[in-house]
Amino acid sequence: YILTGTDANGCINTASMMMTVNPLPPVEAGVDVGICIGDVTQLNASGALNYVWNSGIDLDAVNVANPIFSGQSTSLLTVTGTDGNGCVNSDQITITVNALPLVNAGPDAGVCDGLTLQLSASGASTYVWNPAIDLSNATIGNPIFSGAVDASLTVTGTDINGCVNSDDIDVTVNALPIINAGIDGEICAQETFQLIATGAVSYVWAPSADLDNATSANPELTGSSTTILTVTGTDENGCVNSDQVEIVVNPLPQALIDVVSDVCFGAPTFFSESSIGNGLTYAWTVGENTSNTNSSFSHTYGSANTFPVTLDVTDVNGCQGSDATTAVVSPLPVVTMTIANGPDFCEGEPINFQNTSLGISAGVSWNFNYQPGLPPSPGSSSAQSNPVYAYPNYGTYNVRLLVLSDLGCINSTIRTVNIYDTPIADFDFSVACEG
Repeated sequence: YILTGTDANGCINTASMMMTVNPLPPVEAGVDVGICIGDVTQLNASGALNYVWNSGIDLDAVNVANPIFSGQSTSLLTVTGTDGNGCVNSDQITITVNALPLVNAGPDAGVCDGLTLQLSASGASTYVWNPAIDLSNATIGNPIFSGAVDASLTVTGTDINGCVNSDDIDVTVNALPIINAGIDGEICAQETFQLIATGAVSYVWAPSADLDNATSANPELTGSSTTILTVTGTDENGCVNSDQVEIVVNPLPQALIDVVSDVCFGAPTFFSESSIGNGLTYAWTVGENTSNTNSSFSHTYGSANTFPVTLDVTDVNGCQGSDATTAVVSPLPVVTMTIANGPDFCEGEPINFQNTSLGISAGVSWNFNYQPGLPPSPGSSSAQSNPVYAYPNYGTYNVRLLVLSDLGCINSTIRTVNIYDTPIADFDFSVACEG
C-alpha cells in the first residue's frame, strides 16, 4: 500500500508499506454422525492448530480436536479452530442420538410336551436368539421352539440405525395330563355301562354314537357291539392326552318257547323250548303261581282259562333273554241228557233220548248199552242229537252220552234205564148159553 500526504502548505510526501492477508483456516468438524443412546463417539476436527468446542456438557474435553461425545440426546456442536497466523474459523457437526429399539420377545408362554411353540419377536430389523439349541432358526424374529424342558430365551434385536436392545421370554414345557379311561368292562346287549375318565378338566369321547354325552367325563354307553372307546382329555394348560377302554358287549341269548298246544281241562300241558345260547339256565312261569327251571316239563292246570307263560333264560355271561306266550286250557262241555218218561220201560218200547248239554256241540255219540272198555254192540249207538231207541230185551242198561264241544273237548254222562219183560197176555173161557 502507498500513502500520499499533503500538509497545510501544500507540500506533498509519500510513504509505502507491505500488508499480507492470510486465508482463514479450513476448519472441519467432521461429517454428521448418529449413535445409539448410551453409546459414545469420538469427534475429529481438522484444519487448524487449536480448537475450542462450544459445549462441554457432553464432551470429555472442549479444547482438543478429538473429544469424546457421550450425550443422551441429539446435539449440534460447533468447533472453532485457530491457525498459526491467528486466523479463526469454525464448523458444525450434528450428532444424532438414536433411541434403542423396543425389542419385545412376547409374553411368557407355555407349550405342551411334544408340541412346538411359534415365538414372535418385534421392535427391530434383525434378531438373534439365545440359547439357540431348541430353535428352528435363531436369526429370525419368529423361530419355532421345540424344547422338552423349560427355557429362558433372550432375543437381541438390531434396528435400522444399528441400535441394539434385548428382551427375555420364559417358556414353560408342561407335562401332558395322565388320562385314565378306566378299566375294560363287559356288559350284555341293551345294558348301559358307566364310563369314568380322570386326569383332565375336559373330555371328548369317540366314537360317540352309543354315548349319552360324549363331552362328559362319565357318559353312559348303551352298546350293541363290542367297542374300543378313546377319551381325549385337556388339562388346565390346554395340554391334551388320551386313553382307551374296551367294552365287550355280549349278545343276549334268544329265549324260544316251542308251540304250547291248547288242551282241554284235566289234560296236562307240555312245555318245551329251543332257546339259543351258551350254558343256559331256565326260569319258567306258567300261571297259577307255578314256576319251573327245567328245559321241558308238563303241568296240569286246576281250571280252564288262558294262562300267561314266560321263559327267561340266562347264559354263561349272565345275559338274559325272554319269550312269552299263552297256554289255553279249554273247558269240558257240560253234558246232560233227558230220558222221556224214564227210567223204567218195557221191552220194545221206543224211548226218546234228548241231548240237553250246554253250549255248542260239534258232535255227539250215544251208546245205549255202555260197558267200559267195550265197543258199542251192533245197533246200540247213535250220532243223532235226540235219538229214539227201543231195547229188545229186558235188563238194566247204562246209557252214555259223549259230547264233542266246538273247542274240541270231550265229556260224557251216564244214566241207567230199566227194561222190564213184556207180560204175556192170556185168559181162560167157557161156553155158556145166553141168559
